[in-house]
Amino acid sequence: MGEQLALPDLADFIDDSKSLPGEVLEELEAMQKDWDSEDGLIMNSAVPGILQMSKQNWYKCRENYGFVVYRHFEKDFFSRRELEKFYKVRRQNGVQGRGRVSLKEVWRDAVS
Repeated sequence: MGEQLALPDLADFIDDSKSLPGEVLEELEAMQKDWDSEDGLIMNSAVPGILQMSKQNWYKCRENYGFVVYRHFEKDFFSRRELEKFYKVRRQNGVQGRGRVSLKEVWRDAVS
């Protein structure tokens, strides 16, 4: 086996009293505000697993149902509240019965 590098001792690090840049702090504060208002934000990459659907279906749902996108640090996030509401009303098998209102119509009406 090859030689393993040892982790440095914490005592070797110094506190140079640097703080995060102002624009990073502003973005963190905006993200915290959105997080608090929505009871949490879910990263886009986690949503298909949470909703138990494929990535392709999630991207279609994202467009069709008008989910609010929160963009922080060049990543898309979605409201925990909104996703939980959607999960409760979505059709399990994707089959639309005759004479029923489409989920898309119900969802758009609910969020408008």
